[in-house]
Amino acid sequence: MVESDILIDLLNGVEGARNVLRAAANEGVVLVCAISAAEVMAAAARARREPTGELLESFGIVPVEKEVALLAGEYWSDGGRGNVELGDCIVAAVAEKLGSVLLTKGHRRYPGGEYKVRVVSY
Repeated sequence: MVESDILIDLLNGVEGARNVLRAAANEGVVLVCAISAAEVMAAAARARREPTGELLESFGIVPVEKEVALLAGEYWSDGGRGNVELGDCIVAAVAEKLGSVLLTKGHRRYPGGEYKVRVVSY
């Protein structure tokens, strides 16, 4: 599962983001949490919303379900408050529920949990 910063970099033409996503696609389906999809759309300029939406449609977008919402609330309550955003707790909870590796540019912004994180740099 890929977080929003990498997708935003891809939309901005950052070659490293393209390489990371290409490698992830070679490993299997690339998933995006619905929260990350919303963050990417929010970052898109009005003129770029259509191509941004098309890009997001090319990934498997994972909805936030009740179980995930409750787990994210636990993450935030158990130590995320003031240290991480609630949206990042939701993304982490989705990764845990799916047993997916979370691709991110910054590990410190995610709470602890039973999910795997792969910090990428480019």
